Order: sequence, then C-alpha cells, then structure tokens
Amino acid sequence: MVRPTVTLLLLLASLVALNGCGWDSSKVDTTGLETVTATEVQAIVENPESAFLLDVRTPGEFAEGHIEGAVNIPSYQLKNRMAELPKNKPILVYCEMGYRAADVARILTESDGFQVKTYVEGMSEWRSK
Repeated sequence: MVRPTVTLLLLLASLVALNGCGWDSSKVDTTGLETVTATEVQAIVENPESAFLLDVRTPGEFAEGHIEGAVNIPSYQLKNRMAELPKNKPILVYCEMGYRAADVARILTESDGFQVKTYVEGMSEWRSK
C-alpha cells in the first residue's frame, strides 16, 4: 500500500515544481525565421489579401478563438495538407506561444516555394490586445 502513496506524492511534487515553469515565447528558437509583431499581424488582418494566416493549433484551440481570417491546419496535419497552402503570397504562421509555429515555419521554409513569416507571440499576446 505504501507504493501507490509514494507514486502519488512524487506526481504531486512534480506538478508543483512544473507549475512555476510557464511557457515563454522569448525562449522559442527563431534562428533563420522571419518574425512579425502584433502590429504587422493587424495590418494583415486589415488587408487579408496581403498574406495567408495559418493557425497551427488544434481544432479545439481554434474554436475557442483565432485571428480573424485565419485558416486552421493543425501542426500534426501539415504534411498531409501542404497542397492547401499558397505559394503566391506570404504565409504567416502562429500558434499559442510560438513553439509549434516555429516548427511549422521551419518545415515550410525548407520546402520549395513558400514565403514564411512567424508570429511567435501568438494567441497568448493577441488575446491581450
């Protein structure tokens, strides 16, 4: 009987320790990526023909709120849905905190023909505007 209690205590201690480890978009590796600010994203929202807004969060996250005009292609579906992405205008990729967006931006940048920009601060910043 002691074993389940010890396991539970270790799990709780881990959760408490991790609670202080918040997500921080400033720690996202943006090396080699073109990043944009909220002001630049707002300009795209006001002129939707200027870029393709790609939200790479889950459908559930997207349903809870997204940047106006964005298309939802979850990061885990990207490789199967790349044909849906335009090659004739920039793609602005965003997620919640920048990590998934940076990963997707790297994949697209390494693919032929895509112009990619990344909004690293993502929805966490956009909601606070």
